Amino acid sequence: MREDDEEYLTRLLASLAETPPDPMSSIERAMVDGRARRRRRRNRHAVTGAVAVVAALALAVPVMLPRGGSAPAPAAIPSRTASPAPTMPAAPAVCQAHILSEPDGFKDSEVLAADPTGRYQVGYAGTAGHWTLVVWDHGQLAASLKMTGPRPTVAAINSAGVVVGSTVPQTTLSPPSTSAWVYRNGNLSYLPAIPGNTGLTWYTADGINAAGDIVGYAYGGGPKAAGESARLVVWPANASTTPRAVAPPAGTTFAAPAAPEAASIEDGGRVYATVAAPGAKPGMTNLEEYSWSPTGVATKLAVPDGFGKSWLTERAGRLLGDLDGAAGTTTYASLDLSSGQLARYPAPFTIAAVNRWGWSVGTEKKRLAVAVLDGHVLNLPVPIGGGDMQVNLSTISDSGEAIGGTLTVAGLAHAVLWTCQ
Repeated sequence: MREDDEEYLTRLLASLAETPPDPMSSIERAMVDGRARRRRRRNRHAVTGAVAVVAALALAVPVMLPRGGSAPAPAAIPSRTASPAPTMPAAPAVCQAHILSEPDGFKDSEVLAADPTGRYQVGYAGTAGHWTLVVWDHGQLAASLKMTGPRPTVAAINSAGVVVGSTVPQTTLSPPSTSAWVYRNGNLSYLPAIPGNTGLTWYTADGINAAGDIVGYAYGGGPKAAGESARLVVWPANASTTPRAVAPPAGTTFAAPAAPEAASIEDGGRVYATVAAPGAKPGMTNLEEYSWSPTGVATKLAVPDGFGKSWLTERAGRLLGDLDGAAGTTTYASLDLSSGQLARYPAPFTIAAVNRWGWSVGTEKKRLAVAVLDGHVLNLPVPIGGGDMQVNLSTISDSGEAIGGTLTVAGLAHAVLWTCQ
């Protein structure tokens, strides 16, 4: 296990003491929670600040948090026509922040994923150990579904509003052989296991493309097993087509379940994932990025020298990672795999998500939420003023007009949408 994984699991397991008892083990929680938060794990630098910092954000929407701690009614959100961007649009110059409405009875919510157009944001709402899947459409609460068991992993949503994710296996809802699910047209269903005696017993769903093809992982030996027996799995959009397993290249393995690397699938069907290869020293591993064609042919991706700790974003075809600089400095960058072009981000910024153009969102050294749009840095406002707070950003649309994240105030998390123009 790598150092950042240990740090994350330590924080995660410590948080269990502050929450209601959970019917799963600490390791199982780590696997489920780790996959849900993978896209934010490496940038989990809290955006904290007092009143003086909030006052400096001139674009903040003047909404105060009630004494009870629940989120105020969301501000009116301008409607947008969500559409793919075939050419790079003009970068937005100003953003407004809006707290998204939560289902009745819930005071905690979080945005975890969005479709490329920014029309849909998806995450969950929780209270007292109960979790509900939530979909927002153009910033309005569009659908919610109570999930049985511990907090689900919400992995991805496509432009048709189809959501994929995972739950702990063998709950009262999921079959023993699979725990990967798809939410489509108001219905939750579990994805089929690979036919035959494969020894793969625990499944996750990590990504979905525009056509509805889904990619995830299958693990052998149950959720506590190591990753040696793991396989990539592709579920074609055509439900009558049998899911297929994809093996790692010879001499490599997929990441262990407790420290998963997200897989993604592009609209043409090409799959991207990270594998672990033996390192120069015993017990050490190197992370390597690969792609697989729709017919299963593996290709190692070329990355620039010094581009390390890279991981795949929720958008297939672009890598996000670190660039080692002089005197031990590190900056963030993203690599367009189709062109080989490297987008570098200003040194103070820790990047959380990136879109197809390399525009990104993250945090700044002074602990402000920022967007880096076509080389220009834009400070993002917060929708609530006063007191210490924490902001985590998780999504940015291809147009840059929709940015999703979560604001935590007084121990309560609230889903937030930034609309930009």
